[in-house]
Amino acid sequence: MKRSRRLDCFIPVFSMIMLLSSLTFAAGNKNVVNFINEACRSLSAGEYDESVSSCDKAIAIDPLCAAAYYTRGFAYRYKGDYDQSISDFNKAIQIDPRYAAAYYGRAKSYYYKREYDSAWEDLYKAKVLGCRIEDEFLRELRKASGRKE
Repeated sequence: MKRSRRLDCFIPVFSMIMLLSSLTFAAGNKNVVNFINEACRSLSAGEYDESVSSCDKAIAIDPLCAAAYYTRGFAYRYKGDYDQSISDFNKAIQIDPRYAAAYYGRAKSYYYKREYDSAWEDLYKAKVLGCRIEDEFLRELRKASGRKE
């Protein structure tokens, strides 16, 4: 599957940021939100190292910020570092086990590693938690894994 850099790929990130923004501002962590927003801008511009750096800064302030790990997971996936991507999605899920988009992000990283059973497992979990699954990704995963699900 071709890795798309279209803006719609980042909708889960921006949706999470909007939700996180109100919570973080209420907790007094405006800098965390600023770093994550900066990371998202870098990510959408294809500046993956800068995105990672911004996420690192957010995590240094708030090590329990699931959105920072989630966003950094995207950056690592786009850099081709699927193991680190999975590790960051794991951390986001550990912090918030109902973080549907993190399961979906991890499913895509597993897909690129050709670990299709793990990708399917995460895809199911993401769907159960309410994440919309892209038709193109579903077709590609079916084709690659030989499954009809």
